[in-house]
Amino acid sequence: MGGSQSLPELAQEQSIHVVVIGGGYGGTTCALALKKHGIPYTLVEPKEYFHHNVGALRAAVDKGFIPRTAIPLKDSFQDQFVQEKVTDINFEGRTLTLESGKSLEYSHLVIATGSSGPFPGRTETRTIQDLADAYETIGNEIEKAESVVLIGGGAVGVELAGEIRSKYKFKKITLIHSGEQLFNSARGAAMDDRTRDAALAMLKAMDVDVVLGERVSNLEGLTLYRNMSQTVKTDQEKVVNADLILSCTGLKADLSLKSNYPEGTLDNENRLKVNAQTMEVEGLSNVFGIGDCANVPQEKMAAHAGDQGELVVKNLIASLKGSSLSEYKPRFEGMFVTVGPGGGVALFNGWHIPSFLVGLAKSKDLFTKRYWTMFGQREPV
Repeated sequence: MGGSQSLPELAQEQSIHVVVIGGGYGGTTCALALKKHGIPYTLVEPKEYFHHNVGALRAAVDKGFIPRTAIPLKDSFQDQFVQEKVTDINFEGRTLTLESGKSLEYSHLVIATGSSGPFPGRTETRTIQDLADAYETIGNEIEKAESVVLIGGGAVGVELAGEIRSKYKFKKITLIHSGEQLFNSARGAAMDDRTRDAALAMLKAMDVDVVLGERVSNLEGLTLYRNMSQTVKTDQEKVVNADLILSCTGLKADLSLKSNYPEGTLDNENRLKVNAQTMEVEGLSNVFGIGDCANVPQEKMAAHAGDQGELVVKNLIASLKGSSLSEYKPRFEGMFVTVGPGGGVALFNGWHIPSFLVGLAKSKDLFTKRYWTMFGQREPV
């Protein structure tokens, strides 16, 4: 079927128009693949930029890094990019309603709305200038503080502690984590005990005070992200005085339209229930969920979201050609976590990666060049 026809011709013949909701790692990778193959698509995202949040923690302490974390979407996707928020999805009629009141029709829908969480790892600012201003603000607060408390010992907390210590040698930094070990993700397999112990040793060597197995008990009464003298208390009666408190707690699936989804399509974490092989949302035809908002049982990482976006396009092409579909198979298991610009810890397919190699692979530029190149744009220097 369609052996002599090009992909654009097949897509036109079958009235294909893919709408991708979300301009993060999964959504943009999906849109770039559609663009490459000439398949009609529209990328919908409220922000005017792709937020490279892998580099966000460094941008919070290094003002020179700020421009490298925001890639303008219009420059890469032109008229196929719509900067709006989706306010309604009609799955039966296959239409979206945008905040402007306009509607979009789709043949296939890719939901890639990512996750929400504390700044600087996540942001809701819509313009690049507003993002830069937010970075400047938090950077100034960090610079002024003599003592900083970080709440949360996952990858974000560890990386931010490393970035702050690498920039400021004499600040008192305390990281408080409710788990008995660092990186104790509920999903489990991204890190092992050896890697957790190595990260802990690196933080201690950098004179970061790490408090494990204790939960902040007065969180609701604390003011975050602002310089002011405060006292942090834990459920184990530990008391830490701080000038600045930063939240590095876990991310939640960003499904602001969850009331729109039919019963049975969301799990108890409000993530889309997807077929872990094809990424199709359970009970919905031609609707796919990828990245952080999907319930694939693996760590939520940029690389996995991108792979899932490419898989959806690969299978769409296979469907157009009448070929068999491919199954999603993660390229790797593990995680790279930086502890400052010079190194970090990593577990990759069972291999423990030395710190200097983590530095070369990730810490040095936090993949900024890779993503600017992927978007066909020149990275600011």
